[in-house]
Amino acid sequence: MAPEGWSRSRLPTSTWTALTCEVAYFNKDGTPVRGFAASCEIVGPILLPSALMMTANSEVELALRLAIERRKLLDGGDSFWAPWIRTLPTPIDLLRDDVKYAGAEILDFYSALPLVDQILKWNAKVAQDWEDHQTAWSVLAKKDGALALIFDDFKWASSIVRSRVFDPPPTYALMPFADMMNTGSRANMEVYQDVVCEGLGDASYCALMLEKGSRVHCGDELLQSYTSADNAERLFRGGFVFRGNPSPLLQPGAAVHEALQRLEKRGAFSSCEQGRICEALHALLGEYCHCAQKAVS
Repeated sequence: MAPEGWSRSRLPTSTWTALTCEVAYFNKDGTPVRGFAASCEIVGPILLPSALMMTANSEVELALRLAIERRKLLDGGDSFWAPWIRTLPTPIDLLRDDVKYAGAEILDFYSALPLVDQILKWNAKVAQDWEDHQTAWSVLAKKDGALALIFDDFKWASSIVRSRVFDPPPTYALMPFADMMNTGSRANMEVYQDVVCEGLGDASYCALMLEKGSRVHCGDELLQSYTSADNAERLFRGGFVFRGNPSPLLQPGAAVHEALQRLEKRGAFSSCEQGRICEALHALLGEYCHCAQKAVS
């Protein structure tokens, strides 16, 4: 999800540093989660060329670009974006972890959750976009070297974009490296899409910049500020429930609350293949019910 704010900044040459981070795994509630770790103490902005951003005028256009680049790799070709694409979740990963890939039985079981309606609408829109533009997109893909673009490519890319896109201004963008950062209650980095560095001409860069008052030591995880969002939106976009999220859930009406409380009493839906999705949906259900109990008391 996008950071709190972007702006065009001008940095003195003496302040910026090269990329000094590496992919690492961090223990979060007993589960290893991939993130970005500092390979030395970070004392200034980490500067990255703007060429490392994939940009577009809309999320749909961005998803199409990503789908084509991945399909080129699957077809045995090459892509400038290959090293980054290989770090992204695969369709199998999404089927296991992403609520937008939840099976019909799971969605039916948790249908009282407002999030389920959002998931159904998202899937319907992705399918409609593909149906409306499939012929033109396939022609475009073939011209770019992707010979067999299919709906599953576009759905995968649409899910990746939804979870990682940086919104305008000035444009929709995917930012390798920046998108490897997780968030936390004490974020230490901000992401800026458009930065000019003094001494390097008018070339444009993106940058990872220390939050005011933050220090990042060697081995520390880089944590970015995400736009404020409740856990229903975090689960929809990013595939996780943020413990201690300061943004409360938007509370539904009394009838929906009653349905959610009845649902909680039934216990969690059991699925071997999509157990993590079920756990996440049930955690969200529990938060709704807990908030309702607090409101009553």
